[in-house]
Amino acid sequence: MRPKAPHHGARPEQGKVAVSGASGAVGSVSVELLAKLGFEVVAISGKAADSLKSLGAAEVVGRDALAEDKKPMLKPAFANAVDTVGGTPLAELLKQILPGGSVSCCGLVAGPQLQTTVLPFILRGVNLLGVDSVEIPLAEKETVWDKFAGDWKCPKAEASAKRIGRADLDSALKAFLEGESAGKIVLDHAI
Repeated sequence: MRPKAPHHGARPEQGKVAVSGASGAVGSVSVELLAKLGFEVVAISGKAADSLKSLGAAEVVGRDALAEDKKPMLKPAFANAVDTVGGTPLAELLKQILPGGSVSCCGLVAGPQLQTTVLPFILRGVNLLGVDSVEIPLAEKETVWDKFAGDWKCPKAEASAKRIGRADLDSALKAFLEGESAGKIVLDHAI
């Protein structure tokens, strides 16, 4: 039997919430949902500042905000965060979380390796939370999907999704790998 995962209870009154990789599919939904839930969202992205503001980001900063810094700790800037990129940006984000805050990690486009120290964890009590989208029981998945179909619906992010056909797949993947794509891309086999 699988133990129930703890809920860490992020609340808007705790302070700013960062979303790394904010212009991607998961990042854009995260920005819109968190803003809808009343959080002050700082979107971190290398592009799409206007579209991120239209999704509800209070502030948009460049990805250089998470460039590698050799210091083991940085000035706390965010109460909590959603990281969709992993690698060095995740390590740098962990250094900037307020005491007791959490970072939810759900991506690895910047790499699966995490080079960091234990200092954010033992000096500030920062939580690094993994997102389980595979082993989570079906009933819990259904609860989450019901929320996304109802109260958590993100119509702006959904409306910005681009539909492509198989003939466009190669160029879409190349754009993604070169960091030139933004938002959600849906492969429509009928096109």
